[in-house]
Amino acid sequence: MPFRWRHLPLPSLVEQRGITGLETAIVLIAFVVVASVFAFAVLTTGLLSSEKSKETIIGGLEETASTVHLRGPVVALATTSLAHISNLRFQVSTVSQAGSGIDFSDNAIVITYIDENNAVNVTTADRTITFLTGGGPVLDADERVEVDIDIDNLATPLTTSNASTVEIKPSVGAVLTVQKKTPAELTPAMTLN
Repeated sequence: MPFRWRHLPLPSLVEQRGITGLETAIVLIAFVVVASVFAFAVLTTGLLSSEKSKETIIGGLEETASTVHLRGPVVALATTSLAHISNLRFQVSTVSQAGSGIDFSDNAIVITYIDENNAVNVTTADRTITFLTGGGPVLDADERVEVDIDIDNLATPLTTSNASTVEIKPSVGAVLTVQKKTPAELTPAMTLN
């Protein structure tokens, strides 16, 4: 059989299908809208997390700025018979000039006394907080308070060559830990190392 050419009819322009400009624009707009929604979600999440980070940093700075520290020596007062230590006295102030004040009222601060035989929360009856500069009950920058702790009524009295720790826990800020050791011989008033 000989080869014959066959003529196929050309399709008319009406039968041809394709994408028009309007359809392309609709698809493009849909992509832009979806991308905008995702971008908004990402930016909102980023802003929210950076705001939380900012709050955390500011809170940490406030905690650090509101810390108390020991100013000067710790003085121990012995009983009149020099049998044991009856009182511990020391001064504290704030660490930073820019920090918020520290509440030294009776309900806002916890003082704990610890040695090898005792661990007690010092009650308000067994402590005296005196503002040496400024007025209370909030310890602001450039102010000092003297803390006098009566330890005369401990179950086991503090005597010679014993280590002791006093912790001051304010409602805001870090805990101040004061660790000292009593001397080998007691005198009426002594500075602890």
